[in-house]
Amino acid sequence: MHSRSRAAPPWQTTPKAIMPEQKNTYLLFAAAGAFLGGLLHVVIALANRPEWIAFFRAPDWVVQSASQGTWLAPVSGLVIAGLMWLCSVYACSAAGLLPRLPRLPLPRTGLFTTAAICLLRGVILLPLLLWHPRLLQHIDTFEVAAALIWFAIGLCFALGLYGLRHSARRA
Repeated sequence: MHSRSRAAPPWQTTPKAIMPEQKNTYLLFAAAGAFLGGLLHVVIALANRPEWIAFFRAPDWVVQSASQGTWLAPVSGLVIAGLMWLCSVYACSAAGLLPRLPRLPLPRTGLFTTAAICLLRGVILLPLLLWHPRLLQHIDTFEVAAALIWFAIGLCFALGLYGLRHSARRA
């Protein structure tokens, strides 16, 4: 007797075999936010318009660089964009959207550091206002919106990292 191996019928296969592995949604949102932030910095750097740079609260010396036409303002913007895109690549790689990139050092440490920096930037406004109430007269809608966006992206990085940690424990 010769036995032939047959594939199991679809109702007996594991869900993992039927459905592709689920992507980490939080990390995908974090990656999108970091990518869009980097894109915004590229547009500002290439335009090199002092009023745009001032609107996005760059330091005075960067605004002066744009006014004088020196290289400091656009290069600074491009460096910031590069860092934001690196954060986006880390998130995409960890979420499974990109293949695991072997040249990225310490992926979880990179995600943790990014989450911490974004969350700190998002919440720093509150203690500053409590310790220095005079700053309230200088805070406008842009400052509040920027803090909320930084916090939301940082929260996505943190929750995505938390999800990675727990999915690794289940595996």
